Amino acid sequence: MGEATALREKEKAVYDKYMAESSPNLAALNKAITAVEKGMSAGFLQTRSASVLKAFLSSSKDVMDTDRQELLAFLSAKEGDEYAPQSGEITGLLKTIKDE
Repeated sequence: MGEATALREKEKAVYDKYMAESSPNLAALNKAITAVEKGMSAGFLQTRSASVLKAFLSSSKDVMDTDRQELLAFLSAKEGDEYAPQSGEITGLLKTIKDE
């Protein structure tokens, strides 16, 4: 019985750590999706959530390289830059990452 309790406590610690790391990333993804859908991506790019999302994308092993490059190019755009992806494409990528 003690071994089972210790195992559950260890699994809970792993889960708690995962949730603590994932919550800011999920919040940033939600904010990005909302901003892009409303056509307010330029304002979003200047927020802390955009920085959190960039850091997540840069370090995540679960995101395909082509998607990562596309999203990081979008998140790195500055006002007046030539890079202007279709908002539907960006929204689709963000939603896919969120669902995974």
